[in-house]
Amino acid sequence: MKKVFKIVGLILMLILAVFFLMLMQHKSFDELYTGDEKTKTELTKFRTYPTKSISLNGVNWNYLDRGTGQQTLLMLHGMGGAYDIWFQQINALASDFRIIAVTYPPTRSLDELTAGIIEILDREGIEKTNIIGTSLGGYLTQFLLKHFPNRLEKVIIANSFPPNHQLLAKNGNLAKVVPYVPEWLLMKIFRKNIKTKVVPAANNNPLVKAYLLEQDYGLMSKEQFVGRLQCVLQYFEPAPANSITQDVLIIESDNDPLIPPDLRDSLKMFYPTAQIHTFHNTGHFTYLNKPNEYTNVIRAFLLGSNGQAIHAIKSLINKFYFKGRKEGNVQLLATAFDENASLITVKNNEEIVTSIADYLKMVGAKGSVTCKTEILTINVAGTIAMAKTRFDYGPVAYIDFLMLEKRNDTWKIKLKLYIKE
Repeated sequence: MKKVFKIVGLILMLILAVFFLMLMQHKSFDELYTGDEKTKTELTKFRTYPTKSISLNGVNWNYLDRGTGQQTLLMLHGMGGAYDIWFQQINALASDFRIIAVTYPPTRSLDELTAGIIEILDREGIEKTNIIGTSLGGYLTQFLLKHFPNRLEKVIIANSFPPNHQLLAKNGNLAKVVPYVPEWLLMKIFRKNIKTKVVPAANNNPLVKAYLLEQDYGLMSKEQFVGRLQCVLQYFEPAPANSITQDVLIIESDNDPLIPPDLRDSLKMFYPTAQIHTFHNTGHFTYLNKPNEYTNVIRAFLLGSNGQAIHAIKSLINKFYFKGRKEGNVQLLATAFDENASLITVKNNEEIVTSIADYLKMVGAKGSVTCKTEILTINVAGTIAMAKTRFDYGPVAYIDFLMLEKRNDTWKIKLKLYIKE
């Protein structure tokens, strides 16, 4: 009989060993994605951009530093994600902001996450930044607002929740068990939640599905998952409403499957002066499945009423004025100018005026040029704008002052004043 018990015991130990040591199944975004090729190509290219890293208390932090804008925007992802979950927003906003997007390492508290983020800002020489955080990132944003308000400018809290005891009461026992659950089983359970709740709420968007499933098929480690869960459940006293001097925007979705309505309402009560933008029927990951609409909300809030105009003018200058001149492409260049535009400069105290037609002929004759270009400033007043740009040809550089006018929802250069630097 003892021999039988020994055999049974060995069999049970073997079964348990197999259960706990089963390998994680890995799948890539390419294997999981069933949507359009354009989005797939955009994410693939985005992931080739070099990231930076720092080490703090033995923990490695990876982050992206991208963009050319004068203002800074810090982007904080949720529980299931990484820096590249913002790829569509970063690509669209890179000309408006310098963007820092982080990936959370395996940390176990909001305090540790905050320490890493502040260290990144310090090393990059960023004294103050705009910030957007979604879900866990929105919760972390509130923690930063409480403890480092002097480092934040405008604040966006998206699809998130306020400090509360509700989530701990509901998930506290789960948090105690999770560290002992095999990684493959933990991620399998998480994938089920994505497939049955998150993806349907996003109208079965293929990007939402593929991106999140890729995280659970090996991109996010068990240690990261456990640490992020601990952060979600950590309670802290929020910043008093009367102490908040920053402009705050709350972004929500009316069918968010992960943030219950009572917590959404509580969040608004904590920040009574916040602007509210509610998306309809877009789920928890609106920035993935409605990227253009989401980006427009961010830009309008952070850049003010002229944000869309500044973006349109930057696009005109970069795509048509700069590109057309560099390539010697007369058609592109002509698209940037009003048909009656003029160019003016001064040489030897004499004003020289050139018509747009003659300028285009000159560009066509000279052809392509090698130079560096830069937008220095843009100021907008209604349907009139002034942009200052720079062309650096190496031995010589020119400063342009471009007067633009908006007609029929389209910006055009009406006048170009230029001088040698």
